Amino acid sequence: MAAERATPADLKEIGVHLDQMENSVGDVDQFLRSDIAFHLAVAQASHNNILMNALLLIRNLLQNWIGSTLRIQGVAERALQQHQRIFLVIAKKNPPAARSAMQSRLQEMANFLLASQKAEGKNAGSEPEPHAGPEEQNAHVAGTRKAEKPPAVRQGI
Repeated sequence: MAAERATPADLKEIGVHLDQMENSVGDVDQFLRSDIAFHLAVAQASHNNILMNALLLIRNLLQNWIGSTLRIQGVAERALQQHQRIFLVIAKKNPPAARSAMQSRLQEMANFLLASQKAEGKNAGSEPEPHAGPEEQNAHVAGTRKAEKPPAVRQGI
């Protein structure tokens, strides 16, 4: 909708956030703020209150999702490229290309999010605790770790 309805002022606002993203590729927190602001500016440029309200409602989820993906090497640079493409097709008033660019961005974001969650899962509890006995270590490796025993029981006391 932004590709159909964006005004020159809307495009300028979206461009400001795109510039901020470009200038903060190495700063995850600033990049994240600029990324969210970019999406809010695009929603505002759609001049659709339902879309804008929906985006405002899920803003915290977006921050969590985008923030977790930005920890993956190269994601910020890739996100910047995609946002540049989105901006360009909105500015050219090309709704089909804008829709395609957004769908591509969302799909790739979902893939990065899954990769991020998978990496977090591998890091969380991937090593048995040093005080775990052989039975607990084997159960952990098999993915069926038993409930933690009190220290006295673990040490055979």
